[in-house]
Amino acid sequence: MANRPSSLRARDTDRVETCGLLDAALGDGQLTDEEHRDRTRAAMSAKTLAELDATISDLQLPSDTALSRPEPRKPVPVRRLAVGTALVTAVAVAAVVMFAGTDDGEPAQATVPVAQAPAAPDSPAGPQDPYAGIAPIVIEQIDPLTAGGIGKFRDAYRAKFGDTLIDDASFHDEYVSVERMVAGQPRRSQDWSFRGGFDTSGSPNSNRDPNLPQFDLAALNLDALAGHLAGAADSVRVPGGTISHLIMRTYDGTPEVMIYVDNAEGMSGYLTVSPEGNPIRVTYGDR
Repeated sequence: MANRPSSLRARDTDRVETCGLLDAALGDGQLTDEEHRDRTRAAMSAKTLAELDATISDLQLPSDTALSRPEPRKPVPVRRLAVGTALVTAVAVAAVVMFAGTDDGEPAQATVPVAQAPAAPDSPAGPQDPYAGIAPIVIEQIDPLTAGGIGKFRDAYRAKFGDTLIDDASFHDEYVSVERMVAGQPRRSQDWSFRGGFDTSGSPNSNRDPNLPQFDLAALNLDALAGHLAGAADSVRVPGGTISHLIMRTYDGTPEVMIYVDNAEGMSGYLTVSPEGNPIRVTYGDR
């Protein structure tokens, strides 16, 4: 950015701010999932301000950025569930999805009515509710920012790929982005997104380091992680803060879970712990 000596060494707070700007750029459509992942990885390993600036130099940024506080995160649209039913007479009926919170902080299950043919217009009973008597389909929702949701994601990941190994992953309130090695091809990796199911994101990358150590989701101590998630705002001294996202990766040979927190006043910080739940470092909140 302007007026910043590019040779200066980057601080952890500079890396956090840059990742926040990249998150905002993903949310407002400036970056694809693949671009966001690549740039976040570059930002987190940047050693100088010049390397950080290179990850955001072509983005539209808030006017007070230098580096500035990230704009409030904008949610990435969730792919809505479409339910199609073959009817004797073709009838299109809109599905209504209702969500409700549960006492344990996990999202409730979503109830989606299945479309059926409404009563005939000349029915003696008069106009009919097209959803009357419809049996619901119950779909379990996953919150990736809770230990329970992470556990359910891990189960889904194991069921999909047959293992629990990743190169890295970022967990957000409505989705998970993950990169994993292409099976049997240690020089190639594939980006995946998870929003209740797994979809590939772009073509496989061909520049993977074959010696890159993988992060094993099976090593996560979910009970210990739940405690860190619950106390993260206090740990990083961000009053009223909430968790914005998590990153799981192996850095300099050490697997780590990074828990990012921000609040409405623009303060942010992050806590880094091992998969077993042991604290590694804390970057305290600032503006």
